[in-house]
Amino acid sequence: MKYRGRGACHIEFGGGLVGKVDADFLSGPAPVAPFVAPSAELAREKAEFATARRRRWFSG
Repeated sequence: MKYRGRGACHIEFGGGLVGKVDADFLSGPAPVAPFVAPSAELAREKAEFATARRRRWFSG
């Protein structure tokens, strides 16, 4: 699969809130990285992502 220049970073704020930056470095003339405000929904998304990664990386 060819790298598309996209990535995301979850940012913990405490109190069960997580924000997110969705970065796109290659699609346009300049990189864009909009910030998604902290929420409990993003905290659940981050937890689900971590669970999926651990399962993929560490279960046979």
